[in-house]
Amino acid sequence: MKRNADEAKEAIRIIPELEQTIIDLEKETRTEQTKVKALSEELSRPINVHRWRRLESSDPKRYEMILNLQQLQKQLIDKTDDVIEKDLMIQEQEKIYIELKNILARQPGDEVEDQLDLYRSTHQEKSSQLKAMEEELDMYREQVDQFRRDIRELEERQRGVREEWFKDMGRQTRGEGGIY
Repeated sequence: MKRNADEAKEAIRIIPELEQTIIDLEKETRTEQTKVKALSEELSRPINVHRWRRLESSDPKRYEMILNLQQLQKQLIDKTDDVIEKDLMIQEQEKIYIELKNILARQPGDEVEDQLDLYRSTHQEKSSQLKAMEEELDMYREQVDQFRRDIRELEERQRGVREEWFKDMGRQTRGEGGIY
């Protein structure tokens, strides 16, 4: 009894899957029935090509119009395909345009360019100030070099004067005569 109960429970679990399978099969059956009905109706009517052949011999003007209509339909289909293709190209170009627009939006704008111009002019001013200061510094270096030369000359003179003074002092102390 337990085994029968387990088998019954297992069978009950499968029932929703089986019901779904039945629904799917019924849909497929209806689709196939619709196709069969459409094909049988088409077979019961003569095909347009045969009607046109009959028209060719009985009414040539109408047949020419039908041929013209077919040609126009082919042209229309071709043009529609071209339009779809061009539409896709336009969409692609729009995507590229948007991407480029976003890239340009990230690029520096006019305010950055104005700021760069300001920096350039400031840089030029500072460069000219630096040149003037370098020239002034060179002038001061030359003055310092001149002063050093003057100091060396004065030191040499002073040394000469001292040596002479020491000589004179040495003569006076030895009694050689002198001013004192």
